[in-house]
Amino acid sequence: RTPPGSTLRCLSPFGNTMNIIVPADAREGQWIQAVDVVQRDAKPCGQRERQEFVRAAKDLQLHQGGFAGAEYLHKTLGADYWGITMASFANFVKAVRAKSAVRELINTGSVPSYPQEKFDSVEIGPNMYQVNDQVIIPMTADARLALPGASWALMSESIGTLVTWFVTHAWAEGVYEFERKLSGAWPKDQYGNHTPGAAYICFLSNPQNLNISQMLSHIETSPFNVALQRMPRPGRMLMISTQNAPIHERLWCVFEAHLALELEIPVVLGGSQEDLAVNRDRAISIKCQADHAAKLLAQTREQMWKQTVLLFIGVFVALALGLVSFVVPVYTPAPLGILLMVMLFGLCRRRVTWRKIHELERKAEDGLLVDVRTAQCKQKDDADRIRAALRGREDAINRLLGRIIIFGGSSPDPQELPVQDSYA
Repeated sequence: RTPPGSTLRCLSPFGNTMNIIVPADAREGQWIQAVDVVQRDAKPCGQRERQEFVRAAKDLQLHQGGFAGAEYLHKTLGADYWGITMASFANFVKAVRAKSAVRELINTGSVPSYPQEKFDSVEIGPNMYQVNDQVIIPMTADARLALPGASWALMSESIGTLVTWFVTHAWAEGVYEFERKLSGAWPKDQYGNHTPGAAYICFLSNPQNLNISQMLSHIETSPFNVALQRMPRPGRMLMISTQNAPIHERLWCVFEAHLALELEIPVVLGGSQEDLAVNRDRAISIKCQADHAAKLLAQTREQMWKQTVLLFIGVFVALALGLVSFVVPVYTPAPLGILLMVMLFGLCRRRVTWRKIHELERKAEDGLLVDVRTAQCKQKDDADRIRAALRGREDAINRLLGRIIIFGGSSPDPQELPVQDSYA
């Protein structure tokens, strides 16, 4: 019953999301056969198989030179093994600081008029376009490496590391800002230490010296989609905001949020909620109201719990006195009646507070904080493919992002805030 030419979304038997374009000549009741390309292209990736991939890549590099080994490795080893560990990320930031210290990292590049005060700030630093051009590309292209041209992830861990978290972000961010917020969002153990795992971070996971445009030519087989689809469930998406720009002005970030929604992947926010909003002032205003409502709701929940305990104690005492005297004392019900009235007042207050929260939810979801329909992409072909995949889901994505901006997570319940604690 899906109209010809439209996109049909469904899950494959392997749990991967597939976007199927209904043929123009399709008839009602006709079956459409589709191939799960993510699963089709998956290769056995135990440690032994990955070691064999690396050995073959090094042999190819030895005979052909250039980036031949890196190209082979990135074609045979799926993006679900392009993970960056926290130790590898720390080495990357150390390299950035070293380049900056000897003035090999300067304020120039594809982003015009990047403020010098941000570039020099130890809290923000050079943006990721500058870091990619002046640090990542030259360092990973070094001919002295075993596999020149491989990504930072495979340069650091040549046999690859399984992706357990996925980082969504914008390249307009400062590298030190990103470092601080990623560290805050990264899962931690009970002692506050970063838990073992590896993240897909596009500028470090993708091979910046190879033809990335070709890798992105099909959304279903793009590294972003493969890493998200094959990530062990439930997984986690680390959404890193930046004060330099709302990240969902970029279509790829919108597509990643869409996949998190479709695959029910928990989202953990790193950074300020307001920085996700296009209309920052409106977001701050609504968030203040939401914070106040959340506090009231938490207070009424605690009060109702205490009042319920007192009510049960009162009923027990009344019954006990009645059994002793065979007659319930005249004045015993009076305190119980007062307690019931207080509880009724608390319930009414709680209902009013929830009504206020639902009103704030509607404001958060009205598209005035962020509207993914206005997101842009540098490559027109990429933009067309992503918009086709998102068609009909824009409002749902706006609702997800609106809730994260206002409530810090997908639920307005203060018991589930902040979002970092929601999925601990």
